[in-house]
Amino acid sequence: MLHLATRRLLPAAGALALAASLTACGGGPGDDAPTDASQEEFCSMLLDERGYLTGTDLNVDDVNAWAEDLAEVGTPEGLDGDAREGFEIFVNELADASEDDIEDSADGPKVSDDDYDKVQAFVNSDTVAQCAPDPSAEAPSDAPS
Repeated sequence: MLHLATRRLLPAAGALALAASLTACGGGPGDDAPTDASQEEFCSMLLDERGYLTGTDLNVDDVNAWAEDLAEVGTPEGLDGDAREGFEIFVNELADASEDDIEDSADGPKVSDDDYDKVQAFVNSDTVAQCAPDPSAEAPSDAPS
């Protein structure tokens, strides 16, 4: 059984795999995303709390809408450099995704190594790490109440 924190991060991880498998085309909504989002707003959108990716099948319209919302919220102030560029690439690729891209996503990354490294910098950033739920807050207590 997956830990609740892991299950909550799966939508973002699945979308990362999809974004990495798409062909970079440059430009898009991520380029103009704000840089002053609250950490709470950012995490809420990144963790797909609106439920865009909750079904068993990826729907391209939902993936595109999620990307647009991510771009609208933007990132917190502390995310910069390669990690910010990785966010932009991530959002732009999801916003441009097509049904064919989703079907072909298992074929592996189609972005440049440089872009892939930037997306990895975003995913591995402290900003994204702060979105992970605290496992101790969600774990059932063995102590009697």
